[in-house]
Amino acid sequence: MKGLKTAVVSAIALGSVAAPAAAQQWSGAYVGGAVGLSGGGFNYNANYGDFNGGNAQLFAGYNVPFGNLVLGGELAVTLGEVVTSNLDDYLKSLADLKLRLGTTYGSMLVYALVGYSAGTSQYEAASNNFHGLNYGVGLDYGVNDRMFVGAELLARNIVDDSGLGYLDTRPMTTLSIRAGLRF
Repeated sequence: MKGLKTAVVSAIALGSVAAPAAAQQWSGAYVGGAVGLSGGGFNYNANYGDFNGGNAQLFAGYNVPFGNLVLGGELAVTLGEVVTSNLDDYLKSLADLKLRLGTTYGSMLVYALVGYSAGTSQYEAASNNFHGLNYGVGLDYGVNDRMFVGAELLARNIVDDSGLGYLDTRPMTTLSIRAGLRF
């Protein structure tokens, strides 16, 4: 966690040395997909376990340059299920709304993000909704005028919506490899 906070602060602080013209490359709408690995731990009604697994994501967003900084918003939807290690439990759906702030270095956009996550988990026959804060860092590389590839590290602090504490997690962390198109 401390390392993630240091990376976020460093990414924003380094923005003062980037060229404003490079920020224009990241202006506008974009869409893409990602593959990732997720992991974390939880307490589901006093049953402790770990969850981990691969997943796929679709995302869409919009960036606006401000001098040498780039401000953007993104919505990402995780496809597939993230399973648990020792219980019949899994995450059925997950969506992340993110506010991103970054800076450019040539063809690279280095950013920090913060936002909100929500979804549904399944345990045996019961479903629970959950929500919470997300935060992380990422890097996108412009391959050409429209295409980019990158990586993102995202942590989520999620709790169930029942208020009963059935789903109480350690941060769920996802490392994703991304590719997208700018419009």
